[in-house]
Amino acid sequence: MDGRVRLWDVSAPARPRALGAPAAPPEPVNGLAFTPDGHTVAAAAADGTVRRWDITDPARPRTLTAVTAVPGQARAVAFGLGGALLAVVGERATARLWDCPRPRRRSG
Repeated sequence: MDGRVRLWDVSAPARPRALGAPAAPPEPVNGLAFTPDGHTVAAAAADGTVRRWDITDPARPRTLTAVTAVPGQARAVAFGLGGALLAVVGERATARLWDCPRPRRRSG
């Protein structure tokens, strides 16, 4: 409820562990989606924006984009099978498709 996005290591379900610092969008998050390869996460926010983070290194998420995707609230996001297409659903019977270039992988 604090509007932050957190990544967790749940390999030991009885002792989940937070990974890195939480990302803090300016508005509460309504929905999240991961790319099929697990390297990118997108968040749909109450202010209509969609933010994407490169989480190749989950302890150090890197912001990729933040765009106003729909008027009103962005309610849900979903990636296509290849991870390059992102669907966004808004509160006013709005749906948008975004072509998302893949982030460059970090070296070293």
